[in-house]
Amino acid sequence: MIKSSLLILCLIFIAGASSTSRSFQAEQTHGQWLRERYEEATSIKVGMTRADLKKLFYEDGGLQSVPEFRYVLKSSGLIKVDVEFDSPEGMNHRTATDELIHIKSISKPYLEEMFLD
Repeated sequence: MIKSSLLILCLIFIAGASSTSRSFQAEQTHGQWLRERYEEATSIKVGMTRADLKKLFYEDGGLQSVPEFRYVLKSSGLIKVDVEFDSPEGMNHRTATDELIHIKSISKPYLEEMFLD
């Protein structure tokens, strides 16, 4: 009777430890994924072009001010940045090609639901 009780307690302990190990691994995997998304979002720098930005981001929906835009990271619909562009002399953000428009400022990445219109 005592042996069977000890055996049951040992099995419960082992199962609990295994479950804790799995949740720790899942947490590490999630943390790694989040770090990769953050590095992806912060890889865009001032001076890069709008074409560079569009490789990783797309324009957010909803109403936006011009020429500042909200962009959403393609690999995560919750991570956004606010970007202000510098257009070439004599052109505006709509007439110039993406390769000619440079990033004047970019915010730190932040979390927000996507806007749909």
